[in-house]
Amino acid sequence: MKREVRHAAGDGRFEIPLEDGEAYMAYEGPDDGTVDFRSTFVSPEHRGEGLAEEIVLAALRWAREEGLEVIPTCPYVRKTVTERHPEYGDLMAEGSDG
Repeated sequence: MKREVRHAAGDGRFEIPLEDGEAYMAYEGPDDGTVDFRSTFVSPEHRGEGLAEEIVLAALRWAREEGLEVIPTCPYVRKTVTERHPEYGDLMAEGSDG
């Protein structure tokens, strides 16, 4: 079940509002045409529901729309791009091994 992903730009994160728990991806930037996707978190009670992937994909679409390169500091973001969604590989900043 897809849920609404909200961009909380003031907090530097993408999130899915939940009644209980949290699901978000934190980022820094954008700065000089890049954005650093730092970490992804989903509360234990919601893991396995596909929320992290939904959030990361929304963030990647945003980066593409904004013309930004992504630094995938978060291992989950890196894995999502390299293993599941290589169509976003062109967004990875040079030298990020993404």
